[in-house]
This record gives sequence, C-alpha cells and structure tokens, in this order.
Amino acid sequence: MMENEKDYGAPAFEQVYVALSLLDADSTEDIAAWLNENGFANLTCCPRCHVDDFTHVEGCSLARLLKGVETTETKGEEVY
Repeated sequence: MMENEKDYGAPAFEQVYVALSLLDADSTEDIAAWLNENGFANLTCCPRCHVDDFTHVEGCSLARLLKGVETTETKGEEVY
C-alpha cells in the first residue's frame, strides 16, 4: 500500500469498484459517464488512491491489480 493510501477495511466496496471499473473499460467508459450523470460519482473513486473516474495515481496498489486484468477495450494497454 502506498504511503497516502488508506485502508478502510472495505473489501466489498473494492469488489464493487473493480466490477464497475471493468464494465466501464468494456463499455468505452459509458458506465462512468452514467454514474456521474445520475449522482453516483462516488462509485468511480478508487477506494485506495481516491482518484475519480476509474483512474489512479502512479503506484496505486489497486491499479496494479487491475493492470493484469484485460478486457475487450484494455487488451494490451496499461490501466492508469
């Protein structure tokens, strides 16, 4: 975990975040847009590095986990 990351002990929210992030990557970012437009912008915020819209600061431990997961849209690309 990075120095500025906080562990809130919320693995369920991390699971929801990862699922939404992968759906967003597969839907050409339509999920993030819909969540933001409908008052759910907090669901696009990384629970570890606290950056919005399914993006991460360099070195985020959750981004490193997501980096290994390839979807239709992210195949061969880094997730940052």
